[in-house]
Amino acid sequence: MYRALALILALTLTACQTTQQRQKLLMEEVTQMNKELTEREYSSHTKQRDDDFGEFKRMLTKARSGVIVRERGDCCCTGADLPPVKDEKLSKVEFDSMMSILHQALPIPLLKRECVHSDYLYCATRMKNGEWTTTIKHMPANGIIKPYWPVDKLNLLDEKGECVLSIGLYHALDKDANAEKYTESLYDRSGLKALLPDEAYELFLKHPARLRFEKASEKAERKATRA
Repeated sequence: MYRALALILALTLTACQTTQQRQKLLMEEVTQMNKELTEREYSSHTKQRDDDFGEFKRMLTKARSGVIVRERGDCCCTGADLPPVKDEKLSKVEFDSMMSILHQALPIPLLKRECVHSDYLYCATRMKNGEWTTTIKHMPANGIIKPYWPVDKLNLLDEKGECVLSIGLYHALDKDANAEKYTESLYDRSGLKALLPDEAYELFLKHPARLRFEKASEKAERKATRA
């Protein structure tokens, strides 16, 4: 009887040890798979950033003229409640000066590695029979990323007069001094196309065509308020 109990105990301990070993191995596998997954996500993030900036620069080379416009949508989120503003065409001199500014554009900094996450992760899960297996767990985003909808924007046109690049006046560009704030949050990067050296950014803000458009915009909004 004692020998039988000893055998049962030995088999039980062996089974527990095997289960623990399986759990440990799975945990190690899951850790490695998630590490590789994160690396792939970061590589994808890097490639997307580089591709987007490359396309931005490529479209600049196609531009032959420019116009600042207000394009309202059909709801308040897309500027439907704003008064219309007449298009502000850039003169040849103004276009050349604007292009001189935009050609100084710098890529948006990459997110910090720890801020890049996949929308799923591998997990080690214990089933009802006590065995361990690998499962995939969906990881919901930390908040909703609301896309920025540019209403007032600079449209760059090619030689046929077709828009090849649209740059929002207020969120598409920022100065390089603010680069750090774009390394931790996807939300902050929404709508951002590039950064500019600080001096070039100030010239963008004070560009004559932009100032004329903003003056006309303020006048239209005052008129709409009085109506």
